[in-house]
Amino acid sequence: MPFTVSPSAGPVCFTVLPSTGLTAPTVSPSVWVVLSPSEGEWPYAVSAVTADPAEGEAFTIAGVNLVEAVPMPEVFREAIEKFIGEHHVEREFVKRKLGRADPEALARRHQEGGHE
Repeated sequence: MPFTVSPSAGPVCFTVLPSTGLTAPTVSPSVWVVLSPSEGEWPYAVSAVTADPAEGEAFTIAGVNLVEAVPMPEVFREAIEKFIGEHHVEREFVKRKLGRADPEALARRHQEGGHE
């Protein structure tokens, strides 16, 4: 559920629950602020703010953005905690079981008529 921080800032994304630091009391929650090159009065403009460290890191892939983790404002932390409290559904971890390989699946097949 994105919302706007200010008219010039991008959306704040609530995507990764464990990575926000809200569940780990020893970790200070952060937000990642993304500044992208701008042709306006200032050389950079705020293009996104996210609480998801993986998303913040993804913004660095282009190589032109400035991305910095900053302490999460209290109002953000409260909004995220409220959102999680209202919408989070605990899911049981289920380990997938891989099927056994079928050695015949990759075997050569002989077609009728003598040709392979």
